[in-house]
This record gives sequence, C-alpha cells and structure tokens, in this order.
Amino acid sequence: MFDLALLAPERLRPLQVREYDKLVDAGVFGDEHVELLGGVLVTMSPQGERHIHVSARIAMLLARQLSDAWLVTSHSPLKVRDDSKPEPEV
Repeated sequence: MFDLALLAPERLRPLQVREYDKLVDAGVFGDEHVELLGGVLVTMSPQGERHIHVSARIAMLLARQLSDAWLVTSHSPLKVRDDSKPEPEV
C-alpha cells in the first residue's frame, strides 16, 4: 500500500484571491461549491430550502432598515483579504 505521507509537502502554499478567481473563471471547480478562506479551498455543504428562505428574509429586512447608500447582498463573494473570499449569507 502506498503511504500518502511520503508526499507531504514541506509547507503549504496558500492561494491568493486573484489566483482563485482565475480558477473559478476557468471552470476548474465545475458545480462544486468552494470558498477561499485563509488561502485554503474549503468545500461548502449545500444549502437547504429553509436556509435559503431565512437568509433571503434577513437580507430583505436589513435592506429595509438601511438607506440607499448601502447594498445588501445574499450569498455573494466578498473579498475580505488577499487570501480570502467567503460567501456570507448576508
């Protein structure tokens, strides 16, 4: 049996958002839902119907409370650092 530990890298090389965006644009991940968090690709679990409805409701209520100067989005990528682009619920 092959020992996978023999291929362990000396150190991990984190991805940057610009690299991640190129991979997404090239369709590398297909239908797989991944997010870039701290330079690491993280597989996200599918969102159920209840989750989607609650997130939409929160976004709607929040948008009503804020002025037009604010943009409320739901499940949209947000670059927070050079190595992170999560997709927060709201």
